[in-house]
Amino acid sequence: MWEKLGYESVDPSVLSRVVSGERTFTFRQLAVFSQILKIRKENKNRLKRLLYQDLADRFGLEEDFFKERLGYFVDLAKSNTDLVVNNRIRGLPELAIEQNNTLREKIDQEISLTKKESARTELYKVMMVLVHERLCCDSEVLLPEEIVPSAIEMSKQLTQIGENIKNRELIGLAKYLLGNAYYISGNYTEAKNLSLQAIKEGLSRDFLLFPLRTLAISGAYLGKEGDFKNYKKTIKNDLDLLVKDDQCLMLEVLGRGEMLLGNHSDAKEDLLQCWNVWEDIVRTNEPACPLRYVQLVRTEFIMAGAAKSSTRKNQLEDIGKKALAITKQRGYNRHEPELTKLLNEALN
Repeated sequence: MWEKLGYESVDPSVLSRVVSGERTFTFRQLAVFSQILKIRKENKNRLKRLLYQDLADRFGLEEDFFKERLGYFVDLAKSNTDLVVNNRIRGLPELAIEQNNTLREKIDQEISLTKKESARTELYKVMMVLVHERLCCDSEVLLPEEIVPSAIEMSKQLTQIGENIKNRELIGLAKYLLGNAYYISGNYTEAKNLSLQAIKEGLSRDFLLFPLRTLAISGAYLGKEGDFKNYKKTIKNDLDLLVKDDQCLMLEVLGRGEMLLGNHSDAKEDLLQCWNVWEDIVRTNEPACPLRYVQLVRTEFIMAGAAKSSTRKNQLEDIGKKALAITKQRGYNRHEPELTKLLNEALN
């Protein structure tokens, strides 16, 4: 039966999780499930109402979002999308993915039904944020070998939205995100090519730093020190355009790049600046993703290994165990194996 439900990775384990209450059907899955079991209309409507309520309770989404029409629907779509973004930033990527899938399905359905162009444009903009967020979540939880297929599909959706609302910058965003996925998978040449294509689409000055980050670290892995230094200079000059969470993202990668190129003194300086920003975030209680701490600790371990340092063993053990606990608690599956390996190497 579950094969007939095959809308989004449905398999026997998914059906089992639905039955046990661990997850919900999507609306499409519920419709097909009802059809297969020949459930009567009144019972099907009751199941649908229960799904509305369950989604609202489970994800903190507003129940009215699934029922209201157009103008109000657009506002609800935006407010519920904010919940998805906030959950990722709070370090709950797996919850954000489930919310994201539910919202995108309903918004996609609404886009196909409405004939009002202004409403379609607004919904496309909301969908743009959700697709972007899904790619960000995927980069946190998927393993390197899994990330590119997912990113190809998501970037196609972003490109299509960009074409629908005639927004070239959005097409550039799609290319950047796909390039970042290739970087995560270890294909640094393709990451570089896509990042350069993204820049040509005319990105805003602050967002331009993100493909530059991919170009910088890809250049470091490829041994292109001159390219790395040029990209680093631009990033450093415009660092204050970013919120502190994104500043950490940039500084960690710059420190890692310098370390890969053998410039340990410069790497230490960048990582120290990154720690200062992170400590400022903690002190002022600013919004920040816990993954930043994990990434920073990971690079500190790589740096200690490259320098063959054993003088900070106790400190490394403390921050390493804390970071590893975060990866397990938050579902940062991509980082857990590497951090486990680095921690074991440093302590043995």
